[in-house]
Amino acid sequence: MIARLRALWRRDRFDLMGGVVHGFMQMGAALPEAREAFSNCGDVFKTTTV
Repeated sequence: MIARLRALWRRDRFDLMGGVVHGFMQMGAALPEAREAFSNCGDVFKTTTV
């Protein structure tokens, strides 16, 4: 999918969080991967909303 988006000259970011199930971001208190994903979202937000 990311290749198709880039072909449209989009600047999307794709981060694969391995070893987790769908909905894992709702488990932020228990999963370090969820906290990392939220941190990544914050980084993207900061760089795109200047």
